[in-house]
Amino acid sequence: SLLERFNEKSNLTIVRCAAKALLVAIKNHAVAQKMALDVGCIKCITNTLKTSSLDVIRMDMCKLIAVATDFCEINQNEVMRLEALKSIVVCCAYSFGTPESRAAASWAYGCTVERHTALKLDGCRIGAPTILVELIAQGLPNERISAAISLSKAMEDDLLSKDLILKSNGMYELINLLKADSEDERCAATVALLNLCKNNNYCVEKFRNLNGLEPLVDMLDVND
Repeated sequence: SLLERFNEKSNLTIVRCAAKALLVAIKNHAVAQKMALDVGCIKCITNTLKTSSLDVIRMDMCKLIAVATDFCEINQNEVMRLEALKSIVVCCAYSFGTPESRAAASWAYGCTVERHTALKLDGCRIGAPTILVELIAQGLPNERISAAISLSKAMEDDLLSKDLILKSNGMYELINLLKADSEDERCAATVALLNLCKNNNYCVEKFRNLNGLEPLVDMLDVND
């Protein structure tokens, strides 16, 4: 089976091919997501993430966690039971890994905590919002996009995440991202700022005071 290929540590190509095949099989497929839990795939993936010393393998495992937990509460619960969230967050840190692996880890974090109150709380305890803000401040475009989208999912209907993002200067960094050359970066920042300010008068006022309206209005210029 594909899971058995993860044990072939001596052949990196086989392990990565198996991971890619699993990614294609699970992505956007609810039945496959449940099957991944039933056959022990989530446990295997998280164990590999925790124990591998290879950045590319950790990146592949983060991608698998992202597609396995995406809108799948049973797999989110399994990740929580296996205490794998900390390993995901470590891979998000700017001082760790490569831009590609950090972007994958950010993607995994967002999918794992989305709409899951307990995992969002765990993420805040670990300091994930602060780490993702740092990634927006210092990372490359693909990292910034992934981190902003992940923050958007984490802070939705979660006051603690919003508070940590504000304390980490996250609103300032997101407003700066509105001025990026890349349309994808600007759109990711817009969605994140929307969730940050949603139903929160303090955040709305802070957004105005940081002159967030000007770059937002600039995005409406169809000739730009």
